[in-house]
Amino acid sequence: MLSTDNVFDGTRADNAEDSPASPANTRGRAKPRAERAVLDAAADAVVLRISLVYGHEPADAGTRLSFFAACAHRLLRGEKVGVPRDQWTTPVLVDDVAEVTAALRGTDAPFPPVLHPGGPDRVSRSAWASVVAGTLGAPAHLVVPVPRAATRYASRPENTCLAGSLLARLPATGANTVRGMREGARYLAPAFTPAR
Repeated sequence: MLSTDNVFDGTRADNAEDSPASPANTRGRAKPRAERAVLDAAADAVVLRISLVYGHEPADAGTRLSFFAACAHRLLRGEKVGVPRDQWTTPVLVDDVAEVTAALRGTDAPFPPVLHPGGPDRVSRSAWASVVAGTLGAPAHLVVPVPRAATRYASRPENTCLAGSLLARLPATGANTVRGMREGARYLAPAFTPAR
């Protein structure tokens, strides 16, 4: 089951797999119940709590874009982006989540019931948007740090950060790398700025 970092209330900057859930919003309150139902239903079930997944999405995808994709497309159009300076996360590249999921599905070895494949970087959304701008060659002044309360992220906890130490110790996932935000941005940059 893919779950969310919103199962935590945002008071800690490093929520580990064994940190007790303490949701701060409606979405967060629904997820622990769903996690428990899945874990109770199957002995070999696993919950992957994910923190701010990102990847390439075309500007005309027809859905609300992820934070990363929305920033990238707007910055490349020369538009300013107002992003929270006071909401922290551990972003994770969708490719890395897929690899971890495939590794877990491809083994019969036992693994813990809850895993956190969060990215290795704890970063504010405004700092992350600045990395995106720098990677794509967009002017730094287009990133405008604002209070979380002034954005669509007002209901998000201050810290939606996941600390995970178990993946690296499991035989099935020990070789999987969860990339940092700079490496992920460099990896995705060609998809957002195709050669002309």
